[in-house]
Amino acid sequence: DPSLNVGEVPETPTPEQIAAARSLFFDDLLVDFPFAAPSDRAHALAAVLLPFLRRMIDGCTPLHVVEAPAVGSGKGLLCNLVSMIVTGESCDSRTLPEVDEEIRKMLTAELSKARPIILLDNANEKLTLVSAPLASVLTSTSWTDRILGRTQMLTVPNTAMWMLTGNNPKLSKDIARRSIRIRIDPKVDRAWTRASFKHDPIMSWAKACRDELVHAALVLVRAWLAAGRPLSRERLGSFEHWAAVMGGVLKVAGVEGFLGNLDELYANADVEGEAWREFTLAWWAEHGLTATHVSDLTDL
Repeated sequence: DPSLNVGEVPETPTPEQIAAARSLFFDDLLVDFPFAAPSDRAHALAAVLLPFLRRMIDGCTPLHVVEAPAVGSGKGLLCNLVSMIVTGESCDSRTLPEVDEEIRKMLTAELSKARPIILLDNANEKLTLVSAPLASVLTSTSWTDRILGRTQMLTVPNTAMWMLTGNNPKLSKDIARRSIRIRIDPKVDRAWTRASFKHDPIMSWAKACRDELVHAALVLVRAWLAAGRPLSRERLGSFEHWAAVMGGVLKVAGVEGFLGNLDELYANADVEGEAWREFTLAWWAEHGLTATHVSDLTDL
């Protein structure tokens, strides 16, 4: 982008420069997003940084699930802000079809465009998101499918960052274990009527300040490189290198909470498993190792 003027990025950023870069994201770009927990805020910054780090990450990266309890909370806005920093434009979005065959066609079409961000918008909150093609693409470094209307096969690399928005989306266990959560919760009715924002409209501010935002992202990446590329001990199955690199970058940046809400994400997806765990704990608390009649367990 010839209009982008990042300026000189220091080889070894000072603590003051790291703090200034972190502040630009947390105290300006993301300041008015009411994240449910520090982990959600950390994952929002991870989404901003991922496209700048992607070539240094081996393997796949997870689905970034941007969720809220109700409409108008800022899910799509957050995704568009990430895209604005990375590409200079808002993010094109697609709704996810409900039939696997149509999902597969859509994934092929999206990957063939080679965009750095793929946004699946407005997951159906009435249905559990179960999709074998989506689960497969999230853990595949390349994707092969037949070109629509032809017998020729197409193989494309899968290096995009995947994002999904929804109001209290219901994820299957297969999708949940391939995801990280970014939850926004304004805790007000008609959240879209909120006012008194620091930068309003935030998209215009982000576009005007894109030079500074890209510079700040590169400062945080450079700080990690200068620190010797330390790897985090946090782990996410199928995305081990992403978790190690991203956790290391955020730790050097002084950001806490990375992957701290995984248990809650899994619990929401594994409704049946959570019920069995609750029942088993109650059984143990009531009877311990004592042999028990089924009728007693039914009452319990």
